[in-house]
Amino acid sequence: MATRLDRLFLLLDTGSTAVARKAAAQQLGEVQKLHPHELHNLLGRVHGFLKSSSWETRIAAGQAVDAICRNVPQWCPKPAVKRESDAEAGREDNTPANQLTFVHFDLACVLKHGASLLGSEGQEYDLMQTEHSGLDPKERLAKQRQMLNKRLGFDIAGSIGVECGELFSDYDLLAESPVAGMEPADGTQDVKQLKELLAPSMSSREKNKAKRKAKFLAKQRSRDASIQSAANNEACDAESSSKKLRTASVIVEQPSEDDRLLIDSVPDNALFWKQSNEWPFEVFAESLCQDLFSPSWEIRHGAAVGLRAVLRHHGAGASLTPEQDARQQLRANQLWFEDASLRILCVLALDRFGDFVSDEVVAPVRENCAQVLGIILTHMKKDAVLMVTKILVELLQQPQWEARHGSLLGLKYLLAVKQDLTRELLPTVFPSIFLGLQDSCDDVSAVAASALVPVAEDIVALLPDKLTSLVSSLWDSLLDLDDLTASTNSMMALLSSLLANTMVTRYHSCTELHQLVPRLWPFLSHSISSVRKSALTTLHTLVAMDVVEQTCASWLSLVLQDALRHLFQRCIVETDGDILNAIYETWCAILRRMPVDYVMAAACPWLNVWLCLMMQPPRLPLDASLVIVVQPSPDRPSRVKHGFDAHVPSCDDNRLYIGGRVTLNASPSQRDSRVVRSRVAAAK
Repeated sequence: MATRLDRLFLLLDTGSTAVARKAAAQQLGEVQKLHPHELHNLLGRVHGFLKSSSWETRIAAGQAVDAICRNVPQWCPKPAVKRESDAEAGREDNTPANQLTFVHFDLACVLKHGASLLGSEGQEYDLMQTEHSGLDPKERLAKQRQMLNKRLGFDIAGSIGVECGELFSDYDLLAESPVAGMEPADGTQDVKQLKELLAPSMSSREKNKAKRKAKFLAKQRSRDASIQSAANNEACDAESSSKKLRTASVIVEQPSEDDRLLIDSVPDNALFWKQSNEWPFEVFAESLCQDLFSPSWEIRHGAAVGLRAVLRHHGAGASLTPEQDARQQLRANQLWFEDASLRILCVLALDRFGDFVSDEVVAPVRENCAQVLGIILTHMKKDAVLMVTKILVELLQQPQWEARHGSLLGLKYLLAVKQDLTRELLPTVFPSIFLGLQDSCDDVSAVAASALVPVAEDIVALLPDKLTSLVSSLWDSLLDLDDLTASTNSMMALLSSLLANTMVTRYHSCTELHQLVPRLWPFLSHSISSVRKSALTTLHTLVAMDVVEQTCASWLSLVLQDALRHLFQRCIVETDGDILNAIYETWCAILRRMPVDYVMAAACPWLNVWLCLMMQPPRLPLDASLVIVVQPSPDRPSRVKHGFDAHVPSCDDNRLYIGGRVTLNASPSQRDSRVVRSRVAAAK
């Protein structure tokens, strides 16, 4: 019979909604709070869900790890008293032989000899030997070829006359026979290999740590291989009940009709953690670090999610023991973060998995690993942060676009979390990020722009000599962007952030703005709402700026009519309420800046058209002769696009509807509400 704890774990995997999964994760945190001795049992079971093939299950498992970590006290062991006789031994204990260090790390060697981390190992495409054991080799090859053709879609290609028979031969389908004498890949083999690492040169603390790691891996393998979860729960309960836990007496809720004082005994959490002699997450974090290099992207993603939750709450206590003095504890903690940061950097360099389901590439492994790196950097000293920065800049120079993408993600979170070092970091990384803005890969330039958005004000203050080239590059990039370009949103956000500073706007002359502002018109009708809002913010900033050397009317008068037409048309078809407010604010800013005679000359010829647009019946497209359409101008070399969107042409249906295209499929009440809102906004 399933226990309440089993049902909570089941909800992590089968919860009908994200709210139900999150509630189950929060309940697991409460279990940890009431039963602190069950920490390793809970983490071991959640670890299996972090390897799930379901995205929702991995996210829920990460929330469970976060809830569990919040209910574990901070690990701050009291430093031991340093003795001169133990000075050398303590120094050796703080320098484990199996940890990576900056001194011996070689990024070029990792990229040359490291295996690329793809989507999976490919075993799911192998023919099951047990299922077709009765077939002879020729029939097995024919069956495997048939299955492969079906999975790759070649069976349909053959029916339309496309010859695919020479794409792979029978030799490619031959399965490798197992090597004689090879031991089975089970938990005992891992334990044996770990025990062989217990060399005489290792310290006693390292030997004990390796033994505990071997036991954890063996227990994890046996738990994953077990079919009956109830038997495992009984074994865990028997193990936990055998421990003699100290309890504390607490006063519980008293009955109203009784004068007696009721007292209950509960586990004393403080005493339990005082009896420990190791960071509670030592083995769990090490296991997650190993999962970061799994061939399956789901396991790598789950490991990064779990590691992020652990380090967010308990990173300060990593690798600390009561046996160390204060200096040794600090050194051990920094060495642990040094090793973890280098492992994360290796994943950023080798990960090649990306999903192209949206307007830009989604790299869940690299994104979450970069977030973990950002958390790690908050605990590292300045010298270590500079070493990580140096490696990220070196990684940005690699030919693989995935490596450059991972490097910029790391730099993005580096600049976001180490704001106290911005004065030293920004001059070092800006030249490399600026080159990333001009990268031939559009996804790389998108991350480069998003990395500079949080430090836009710092760029103005610390690098004033770079502003002209940066802003000019962003204006020029608008000529290459379209609805299918991944970097559109980031580029527009960075441009609007920079132009909000008066030091940037004063670099533009009236002639330049007259030529540059029309580049914003296509983005007022962009399919992404954040891009439209960024374009409006940029236009509003340029109109509202107050610069002594020039007046707004000198350049705005040359583009006034087009600006009013685009804003009014966008007001008619806009679906987002916030953008409607931004349109109204920009419209009012233009009217305040321009003399009345200029406004009358620009608006009067189009008043009849605007009235017709306001009276447009719902569900009927606007007359094409009444709308203004701007296509991305010039024939310029475009950036490289990856994935499905790279081969999808723009939609030919550019018809516009009052209230937006969403009114076509909306209910009558919703459609009327949106149409009335658009008419009222246009009437203002």
